[in-house]
Amino acid sequence: MNRQLTPRVMILAASIAGLIACDNAPKQVDRTQQDLSEHRQEAAKEQAELRREHEKERVDLQREAQRERANDPVVVPPADTRAEVREENAREERAEINRETTDLKKEHAKERADLNQEQAKDRKDLHEDLNEAKKDAERERAEIVKDSREKLQELDQRAAEVRARVEQGRAEDARQANSALSAFPGQRKAVERDIDALNTVTAANLNRAKGNVEKKLSSLDKTLDRAEAHD
Repeated sequence: MNRQLTPRVMILAASIAGLIACDNAPKQVDRTQQDLSEHRQEAAKEQAELRREHEKERVDLQREAQRERANDPVVVPPADTRAEVREENAREERAEINRETTDLKKEHAKERADLNQEQAKDRKDLHEDLNEAKKDAERERAEIVKDSREKLQELDQRAAEVRARVEQGRAEDARQANSALSAFPGQRKAVERDIDALNTVTAANLNRAKGNVEKKLSSLDKTLDRAEAHD
């Protein structure tokens, strides 16, 4: 019995190919890991089903041999040859069963080898897709960290310019501007800590961490807007 690639494995391969083309790399990692786990379960089910089929074939073979023996016409030889005939018939039956059993074992061994080879290839493909998805996630992580640091540097430069203008402005304006700027150092420290954490956050939580950083960068920007209103 030759086993073809299961429809589930073919669908799984197509879904993985779609995942690689997605922009959301962290979700690719989770989806591919889930597909790998599901494939392993499917492979175990196929192995179990193959064992059940082999056992059924063995039992059917024995039953067929018993039916053939039961249906054979009974020929009564002379008394002096009956024992020899019975012994010869028994030898032929044993030889036939042994031949059929040997052939069946060879067929089963080939089926197992083919199935193992197929499953090994599927696992290899899934691992390769998982590794590629992880690489995509790490590239996206690096881009997020880089962009966040650049935005923070821009805000630092803007804050320095605001302070320089405040020092040259009216006292009342300077007081209000400095009051607005007083929140900047604490906010900046918090966002810098979150940017550093982007390097270690799990792929599944990367987008959420990115959103948190962007939210805090936006708060820094608004703080500078309030200060600039008085410089």
